[in-house]
Amino acid sequence: MTRWLSRTVLTWGVVVLAAVAAVSGCGAAGQLHDAGPARPIAARPIAQPLWAAETSAAAASEATVPAPAPLPGITVSGDDIRTVEVRSVLEKDPALRAEEQKALTGCQGCTVRPPEYRDVSGDGRVELITAVLTGSETGYLHVYTLRDGRLYAALAQRVVSGFTAETVGQDLVVREPNGSQVRTATTYQWTDLRLAPLTGPAADATLCEPTPAPAPTAVPSVDPKAGRPKTGSPGPQVSIAPSLPPGKSSGPVPVKPS
Repeated sequence: MTRWLSRTVLTWGVVVLAAVAAVSGCGAAGQLHDAGPARPIAARPIAQPLWAAETSAAAASEATVPAPAPLPGITVSGDDIRTVEVRSVLEKDPALRAEEQKALTGCQGCTVRPPEYRDVSGDGRVELITAVLTGSETGYLHVYTLRDGRLYAALAQRVVSGFTAETVGQDLVVREPNGSQVRTATTYQWTDLRLAPLTGPAADATLCEPTPAPAPTAVPSVDPKAGRPKTGSPGPQVSIAPSLPPGKSSGPVPVKPS
């Protein structure tokens, strides 16, 4: 009986090894194998504008936007914008809305975000980034840059309450909630003393918030003595017996005489 089981296990082991060798290939380790022809590389699609005449006219009107003017009544000695107090900069900005000016003086739910300093212009010097929250469902994101001792407003963008912002390299990415599980992302890039929204196929991205995973269901504990769950009906009892070769009975094993 023992010899038969040993021969059976050895035979099946040889069969399994042969199958693995057939699947993995016959070449030695470290050799090159021909995996067939390479997949063709698809060219990236090019934007094909609709109504090209109107698109060209809109681009021409955007090109005529005047360059930003420096903030009046404020100068900075040196080249470090971090020496300027953020509220002083906002108070000198003539483009500030009435609700923002009210937020500076104090109102219910109003606040001014602490300044962050990031290089979004690519010149090695940081810009000042802040936000004014008006206590309503909207806020305003501001970016200021320093040039030759004068401050310029590079961005003044209205945002939805609950927005987040981050820098990716020199790009500024603003994410705003648009529903319970959707957020829109807008990327701003530096151009001519201002941050402009990125246009084209990658301009706006819609991100879906992950759906919370369902709570795990309770699993009945197992009684180690009884070998079955404590609650509910007992499961089927399964017995395990070794398989026998053809022609062999399941009777008692003969004892070899001593």
